[in-house]
Amino acid sequence: MEDNNYNFTDKDKAAINAIESHETKTNIEYINDVLQKINLLAELVNSLHEENIQMKEWLCWSEPLIHKLIFHSSTLLKIFFGTEFLVKETRVKVFDEPSAIILLRTVLENYLTFHYLYIDNVSDEEKIFRINVWQYCGLKQRTNFTVNSESSRSKQARETVQVGELKDIICNSDIFSKFKTQEQKEILKGRKARLSYSWEKLIESSGFRKNLFRNLYGYKSNYAHSEFISVLQIKSKRYGFNALDKEHYILFLLHIIICKCIVDLKNLFPTVRLNYETKEKNVINEIEFFYQFAVDPQIDLMDITNL
Repeated sequence: MEDNNYNFTDKDKAAINAIESHETKTNIEYINDVLQKINLLAELVNSLHEENIQMKEWLCWSEPLIHKLIFHSSTLLKIFFGTEFLVKETRVKVFDEPSAIILLRTVLENYLTFHYLYIDNVSDEEKIFRINVWQYCGLKQRTNFTVNSESSRSKQARETVQVGELKDIICNSDIFSKFKTQEQKEILKGRKARLSYSWEKLIESSGFRKNLFRNLYGYKSNYAHSEFISVLQIKSKRYGFNALDKEHYILFLLHIIICKCIVDLKNLFPTVRLNYETKEKNVINEIEFFYQFAVDPQIDLMDITNL
């Protein structure tokens, strides 16, 4: 970085610092970088409520969706401090990588749902249709739960009415009429919250570079569903905790997802953009570097770190 042949811009420096931080910091140290972005995401989404921003009703569900993403992300960070349990009265600390992998999958799917509903390059009419189907599927499933208390039965009755209202809205939609009869039946069963989109397809449509989650999504899915490969991985590994570990690809992917979510959010809401633009320039440059890295296959980390 001291070579005078290079004329680094502030964005160049942010990129170099971001990658050097990833390469040199321990997991525990790197958590602070990720937590900074999680806290900023929370501040930006909360500003919509604090500033009493008026928005269309269908946009309101973006707030709790992002709050859910923040909850999962914050819990994921805690795993990197080690999980303790007792073995014959001896306290043992391990790195619970399987749970970290499952939570990363949850964060990714949460982000992909947010992108699918609010950011994807489709018309507002189609976004509203997607949100109606998403809500319909969730409420239809919940009205099938067995409940015992009077308050729960009352709530379930109200939600049953909502299910009927949403069904009417969906069936009368011009977009719904374009689906084949069998596809319409599947949607109305309440099991197609994201229509026919698989998670792999949503990764692609969200703009993530293809190699970023290559093989990794299936890997995370195996851990979530306790397939044999996940047990095989656990049997073949030792999960001892080491505070000096630097193997934090999971943290790196989380960092990228959070930064991409911040950029999407500020592009969705003008007031969030104004708030975002008041932040420290080096933080903005780092977020936008990670966003570009997430979507641009031409950015090579080795080229950056070798400057």
